[in-house]
Amino acid sequence: MAVSMTQSVEQRIESLRRILRQHNHAYYVLDKPSISDGEYDKIYQELVALEAQHPKLITPDSPTQRVGDAPLDHFEQVTHLNRLYSLDNAFNTNDLQAWRDRLVKQLGEEAAIEFMAELKLDGLAISLMYEDGLLRYGATRGNGQVGEDITQNLRTIRSIPLKIPVQGTAAPPKKLEVRAEALMPIASFLRLNEDRRKAGEPEFMNPRNACAGSLRQLDPQVPASRNLDALFYTGIIIEPGPDTPAITTHQAMLDYLASLGFKLNPVRQHCTHLDDLEQTIAQWDT
Repeated sequence: MAVSMTQSVEQRIESLRRILRQHNHAYYVLDKPSISDGEYDKIYQELVALEAQHPKLITPDSPTQRVGDAPLDHFEQVTHLNRLYSLDNAFNTNDLQAWRDRLVKQLGEEAAIEFMAELKLDGLAISLMYEDGLLRYGATRGNGQVGEDITQNLRTIRSIPLKIPVQGTAAPPKKLEVRAEALMPIASFLRLNEDRRKAGEPEFMNPRNACAGSLRQLDPQVPASRNLDALFYTGIIIEPGPDTPAITTHQAMLDYLASLGFKLNPVRQHCTHLDDLEQTIAQWDT
């Protein structure tokens, strides 16, 4: 579509980016494609052409800038603002009860303790920082305090928004840290190993190793070609914005992340009592 006389090039470029972000969200996050691949490509190519004609208008959050051109020499280290703790294990109902007892001891008998159960994901833990709605950097968990800056590779994952909110006009937090598990879907894993087998290359042992290995490549073209995914499970509002709601529960945080456009673990259950949690675990085990 040609730029109209009443619409500036800058306005058209931003309009195309907004449209593409919405369609990306529908396809990669909601799994509900809203247009055909051909229609998407037409919009994308118009944006590519306009940015080529006006390179000064290219911004890092543009859908055309997901995959960088130049491989890195090495990964820089990142000190996490908030430590990424490892998860404790609970192997039976006695372990769960002991864990709840510790919570009651810390919070008091009057505390209304409820639970959010989510299936554990076997991938690579990552942390991403957004400032004024823009993805500034993303890093591995590392030792919990210091990780590696793999922003260039994480940008290639289509379910990770480069700009939030994906839809709507609400102002994002001034500074937001989100945590997610980067994953390689089974279908992508099988296809990758088949390609490696045909090429005479060693196969990956499992999707987790394949995902971690992909994200530790210095050339972003490698993870870009492997159809990785990311599911977000928590966030930390470091500096709120004018439209940031007060959040006091994990459920509220998940709802807020979803409203911003982040993809969540679809298999989760809110449990009001420990008995509910045990029943949910039993159902999932079967």
